[in-house]
Amino acid sequence: MKRFHFLAGLPRSGSTVLSSILSQNPALYASPNSALVELLVNVRNHLRVTEQARAFMQPGQEKDVLLAIMEGMYRFTDAPNILDKSRAWPHPENIKLLSDILPEEPKFIATVRDLPAALASFIALIEAHPEAESFVDRALKEKGLPLTTANRCEMLFSPGGTVWEAWYSLKMAFDAGYARLFHLVEYDDLAARPQETISGIYNFLGLEPYEHDLAAIFNKTPEDDRVYNLPGMHDVRPALKKTSKDPAAVLGPDLAARYASVPHFWREPGVHPRGSNPFKLSI
Repeated sequence: MKRFHFLAGLPRSGSTVLSSILSQNPALYASPNSALVELLVNVRNHLRVTEQARAFMQPGQEKDVLLAIMEGMYRFTDAPNILDKSRAWPHPENIKLLSDILPEEPKFIATVRDLPAALASFIALIEAHPEAESFVDRALKEKGLPLTTANRCEMLFSPGGTVWEAWYSLKMAFDAGYARLFHLVEYDDLAARPQETISGIYNFLGLEPYEHDLAAIFNKTPEDDRVYNLPGMHDVRPALKKTSKDPAAVLGPDLAARYASVPHFWREPGVHPRGSNPFKLSI
């Protein structure tokens, strides 16, 4: 049986480049955004509510079916270790599901970043491609709202928004007492101290060290960004280099300050599990 680990965290916080680096290791397959969590939840719910399943459910059958789905999802790769990516994994009910079926406690890698920087990265991408109607702008138009930076940020960081949902999912895990299962990877640390950061991931997951080539990074599992109408959202540079602008220059100082004031709960004393530079806030 393959050994499963899980990747979550904030959008625009380095998960794609991290997956690209880790996938250099033939013993580790790091997925793009995966449908596995939805498959497991939907099948489990189906087994629990349908008459046919309830009338003849055998002991251990639900667990066996769910494990078979996980194995089948990644039968195409010979890698014995899987890092499945979904920003929905930190929901406590999803952690409970994994805890019920896996032979050991699940472990999660979560990439994180200052919220103004994550939002500014989205805004910069949208503004760089005015020819494409991004999923953000499409949603704003459907609501009859003007395409302003403030409205774009509000759309991204409000219930149902891409950044908010990932932030809230992770917060729920911490509030539910699951912080010990998470190893946080700060975006700035990955860019500035990649070897140290990657070693920390291997130590947390209990994997044999591997020498990664940080000057020849490429995305083995590119996503079709046409789905999001946001060209370049999952592009990866061949070498680690932080090129993002000051968030205040992209969002404006007032918006940057507003989102900097949102709780960066993973950095608060007493709640941060393993990971580097937990209390640094660059804005």
